[in-house]
Amino acid sequence: MSAHPVKVYDNENQVGVAVRKNLVVQALRGIAAISVVIFHASLLLDDLSTDAKQSIFGPLAPFGVDIFFLISGYIIAASVSRYPSGGTSAGLFLMKRLIRIWPPYAIATAIFCAAYALKNGTAPVFPELLRSLAFIQLSDEPPYYGFASLVVGWTLNYEMFFYVVMALVLLLPRWRWQAAIAIFLTALVLIPLTIQPGLSIYQLIDAGRADANAYVITNPLCWLFALGALVHFIEQRGFSLRSKAATALFTSASIFFLIYCYGSPGMNGHGLTGMGLAVFPLFIVAVLARKQIERYVPKWLVFSGDISFSVYLTHIIVLSIAKAALTPFGVTGLWLMMSAIAASLTAGALYYSFIERPLTRWLSSRAAGAAAGRMAAVR
Repeated sequence: MSAHPVKVYDNENQVGVAVRKNLVVQALRGIAAISVVIFHASLLLDDLSTDAKQSIFGPLAPFGVDIFFLISGYIIAASVSRYPSGGTSAGLFLMKRLIRIWPPYAIATAIFCAAYALKNGTAPVFPELLRSLAFIQLSDEPPYYGFASLVVGWTLNYEMFFYVVMALVLLLPRWRWQAAIAIFLTALVLIPLTIQPGLSIYQLIDAGRADANAYVITNPLCWLFALGALVHFIEQRGFSLRSKAATALFTSASIFFLIYCYGSPGMNGHGLTGMGLAVFPLFIVAVLARKQIERYVPKWLVFSGDISFSVYLTHIIVLSIAKAALTPFGVTGLWLMMSAIAASLTAGALYYSFIERPLTRWLSSRAAGAAAGRMAAVR
């Protein structure tokens, strides 16, 4: 372990600013997306019992989602650190995040609703659709809170809470990170304890707890954003794994811990009482040893990270279509699952290439031009 100045690069910067891609983060994104796809595709295995599917594939969904949240905390903390304070910065930050997420999400939701209507003869409930697109939870049942019209959209409600917190602290001329800590402690500790004073420490970190947990903003799953941000600050202080022996030791230990948790029935959920805790040590090692790891990251895994959001948004639709298209031809079981996974990754790549990337690039360029105009007017 050594301490040297470190720069974190990713393609999550201020509007109009290009930066080098973080290959390790992209690879982790790809792994997360593929894990979620495999979990949902496993539901196509009719020859396996529900208990068997849950035992083998059940942890993959929280594993993938929790990695996404850790990455988000890490990357957004790095991005916010580069912004100056003020209302303009807060607005630019939120605008950039909305450009990155909302248009691809809205289009995927529209496609899902159209497919749902064709299959079932009825459209999804309109008020629920509007709430989903506005990142408003549909129920008070944690940790999914009614999911969303496009099922996977429930995770974006958490993301938007985190983005709003980061935008708020950007308004402050100083003490922004102290303010962020105060907001997290208030939402995740003080409010729940005020509602239910007898909550234990375990309950305060349990994403699925029933008591004093009716809203996304009070759900302990949000701690993963804070932990991701913490890893960024550790790296920024110059800490890294440079010794090959130390990297091998910590990597082996973190993988062993992850495998142990994966096989423990009580760890199959989200957050710090589940797969979030299981994957956190490996996430730390991957980030702090990334200069050693990057040279070994295959290009296909980096590309899978590039398309991860598109894969995540579209795979539920594709899995349903694959089942409807292939089962009449006798394709079932493992062959159906593998075919559906391949179709999901292919469709995600196409969605990224023809919808997500060109749309977000066009909107970002428009936003960059508008921001430059405002800055020139101020000067």
